[in-house]
Amino acid sequence: MNRVFTSNATTIPTFFGIGMIGSGQYFLGVLALALGMISLLKLIEHSLRDKNAQEKSAPGFGLVSAEKIVRTLSFYSQQMSSVFFACMFWMVQGDLRLLTTEHWKVGFQTALLGSTILTLIEISPSKFLLAGRLREFVVTSLIISMVDHFVHPSHFGGPYAEAVATGLTAVGINMSIDGLFELFSYFFRL
Repeated sequence: MNRVFTSNATTIPTFFGIGMIGSGQYFLGVLALALGMISLLKLIEHSLRDKNAQEKSAPGFGLVSAEKIVRTLSFYSQQMSSVFFACMFWMVQGDLRLLTTEHWKVGFQTALLGSTILTLIEISPSKFLLAGRLREFVVTSLIISMVDHFVHPSHFGGPYAEAVATGLTAVGINMSIDGLFELFSYFFRL
């Protein structure tokens, strides 16, 4: 694994996030910190997967393997981050200056519930609901939209418009994070 990429993938977002929070840009700071955490978990998962492949052993011997735990944490944190930021964005219709403490609470509640449901589906023995990009897109969008509608009322466009926008945006953020990680992995030959 390329050590320069490993350290930069986590250090740069962390320092950027701390700097943004220190300058009063809380939303961007938390976003940068979340991306740094997701990068770190994905790098650990990648490292464990390579180690297990080299050893050619059955990891865990019936117990939950470290790779599976890290993969689940990575999945959960990515879902949590994408749902949180999508919800926060659409609650204020893109004007981040309007964010209040109440918005942060509602965004966190939506993210906590939505990411927990998606993670339970992901770790279930039959993962058919999230198998394939199209199915993952539809299921994730629907679940996040329902959770968003359940947690708080829509702020624009009727009773379901904000919930649908949040669900679609969360999936878009997830796909962007996955795509960027794959691009960097390919570029740095991880």
